[in-house]
Amino acid sequence: MAPQIVGPQFCEYHASVILRSCGGTLGGLALLAVLGLGTSGCGPRSTSPTVLKVEGGSDNDVRYGDQEALGAPPKLAAQTADGEYLEAVAEAIQPAWSSFLEDCRLRLPPTHELNAASLEMSVVLVLSREGAVLDVRSAKSSGNEEYDQVALEIVGDLGSLPAPPTSRLSDDDRVYLQWLFARDTRQAGPATASWKHVELPLAQALPKLLAASQFTTAATRVMKSGSTPAEATGFYTQISRAMVGTGLAETEPRLQVIALHAVSHGGGKAYLPNVRTAARSTEPAVAVAAIEALAAIGEESDKELLSSFAHGASGVGGEVSAAAAAASLRLGSGTDVAQQAVADLTGNDDAARRAALAVLAVLSAPESVAPLSAIMLSDRKEARDDRVAAATALGRQASESSKAAKALLAGTEKGDASVRSACTGALAVAAKAGLRNRLAYWRVLELLKDRDERVRAAAILAAAALDPGRFAKELKSVRAAGSKLVLTSLAEALAMIPGSVSLGRLLDLSTVPSEGMRIWAARGLAGRKEAKAQQALARLRSDESPKVRVAAMRGLIDVPQLTELLGDVSPNVQAMAFAALTKIQGRETTSSRLGISLSRPKLAAATRLLWIDAWLGSGE
Repeated sequence: MAPQIVGPQFCEYHASVILRSCGGTLGGLALLAVLGLGTSGCGPRSTSPTVLKVEGGSDNDVRYGDQEALGAPPKLAAQTADGEYLEAVAEAIQPAWSSFLEDCRLRLPPTHELNAASLEMSVVLVLSREGAVLDVRSAKSSGNEEYDQVALEIVGDLGSLPAPPTSRLSDDDRVYLQWLFARDTRQAGPATASWKHVELPLAQALPKLLAASQFTTAATRVMKSGSTPAEATGFYTQISRAMVGTGLAETEPRLQVIALHAVSHGGGKAYLPNVRTAARSTEPAVAVAAIEALAAIGEESDKELLSSFAHGASGVGGEVSAAAAAASLRLGSGTDVAQQAVADLTGNDDAARRAALAVLAVLSAPESVAPLSAIMLSDRKEARDDRVAAATALGRQASESSKAAKALLAGTEKGDASVRSACTGALAVAAKAGLRNRLAYWRVLELLKDRDERVRAAAILAAAALDPGRFAKELKSVRAAGSKLVLTSLAEALAMIPGSVSLGRLLDLSTVPSEGMRIWAARGLAGRKEAKAQQALARLRSDESPKVRVAAMRGLIDVPQLTELLGDVSPNVQAMAFAALTKIQGRETTSSRLGISLSRPKLAAATRLLWIDAWLGSGE
């Protein structure tokens, strides 16, 4: 805190002010002598009016100090932003200013211009981050030179103040604080202080704001900048990518996954080191999202890393191996990865064999059919998981290999229900990829009566995928028999089946208590053009479940409806609506909507990232 200026030096300045205000006359000198000003200092203040005889004057007494003292200045309003700091500054300024005003009250006539209650003068303190007073600028003159000079000298003698709040920093890394020096009750108290903000051109300011993670401020600045849509799109792209970088650095897996999806959708190559690190995460969801991002970025140098993940390096699970296989395919190295997987099927490394099974569920490799069939048809009890995984891998091969389809049909005869259901599900996968096999269709119809609900559920999906038109005629006889699993599969299968019967079933399922079935009903109805289907979808978009609302939005292209859904309470619904709008209208048109979202100060980090992912991924 700066020292209170009340000693001889301060009074010497007061003396010079008083002398100048008396015109330097002999009367003025006599007045100073009577007041005891000059080299002797101020001395104690009188508590009663001072009666002075002015040399050469009349017999009339001149009384000073008839005005009442001002007392303390007004306090800050409760919860004033950065109020503690303003009070600290006031403690450094107000005492000296109060002393000056009191001296003027006691030692100058009430009618003197320095005692005019209307006087007020404002200065701007320019502070460094640390609180050093770098500059003092007059913002508003009182019209009285002496009055202004005292205010400037008090502030100029401060030297330094406590470090100001970093939120008050201007674009030039300085803080600007305007302070009022009033002659009335406000005095130099904190209640009238105000913060000023100096802004650089947006192109210069934005990198600094982003480096300081001031994303809300950055978005607000873009909104208020008057930039053209094209310019704003560029600015919001910078903000989005900076926020993606922050999301990648989070420790919460959910935030990392959303950020990695955004990288996949246009986050750029700047974060490749972060993505590569995330690919080694022990959280499967994070690792998979990172591998997908590496595939989207498409660096040739990542092929080796992806190949190691595909082959089960560091004990990664099947989900990660499968993702790495898909990424390798995108980068053009899928054949090499598939061939290595075939070799690993017959090796002695259990981890490598399991990784190979996951890889071959993604990549085509005709030479894998024989070893996969041998594993699937094995009777070793301890190999159940491997047999199920082999059946799944054969489903990928079956659309191109009749031998694979034949092996799967043989698998449906096995006594192990896990294997039967895996083989039946694999036939469904193969059918969606193009397999058309009359024998397979009739076999899965028989499996609709299987004793195991997992097999029946898989059979419904396989029959619908193998021959949707034919299965539509069988639909009336298909019963779920109280099984939630079978009923959910039926809801999924109905999306593939044309006709009024399947529509009626979907409409029925759209009203059941089960969230999962309403989700599948919404997905099935989303592909239908019938008026009843559209009416049901409109109802489901107001469903109590956000997941159902999201499912019901699939394929929605009505701009007014999508705009309304931007106000949904669910961030996922908001993001999906925004993605659809951006796909329809383009990034440039929807950039202002992104700005409105990002400028909300209390918006959760996950919600911001969802909006960014939607914008980056849907505007191409």
